[in-house]
Amino acid sequence: MIVKCEAGHENRIPEDAPPARYRCGRCKKPLEIVWASTAPGSAAGSKVGAGSRERIVTDRQLVSMIPAVLSIAFLVLAVLAKWPSGFYTLLRFAVCGSSAYLAWGLGMLNKRLWLWVMGASAALFNPLIPVRLDRSVWQVIDFVAAVVFAISLLSIRRMCKRSA
Repeated sequence: MIVKCEAGHENRIPEDAPPARYRCGRCKKPLEIVWASTAPGSAAGSKVGAGSRERIVTDRQLVSMIPAVLSIAFLVLAVLAKWPSGFYTLLRFAVCGSSAYLAWGLGMLNKRLWLWVMGASAALFNPLIPVRLDRSVWQVIDFVAAVVFAISLLSIRRMCKRSA
């Protein structure tokens, strides 16, 4: 299987090789590769039966940074001013969805600590079973959550640059 690195160099990866870290043959930069099956219901990195297709997904394609940026914006707005209750409901949906998405993507990359942090954030901001706290407590939680999302954003960018 042929995979191009960020510089555009072609690299041959054995199709029957286990998931591992590879380096470009020319520029020696690491190629972060996640083997993910296209068969429904199969786990990433698992060997799938004959006849099913596999695809290679890089870090940059697997985890988008847009949800983290949107969550930071919502959380900062929530800290800075008092809003109607509809804004806070939208905030819960946005942060919970972003946290769940990032937990899934970072879990696929075997970043266990971030998986737990984002999972806890998704549970805290869950809009279906809301946690009831005072407004002053929520302001602190919103600020801390914005900082956590900013750190996760920097961590994701560092992972993408490292694999480039």
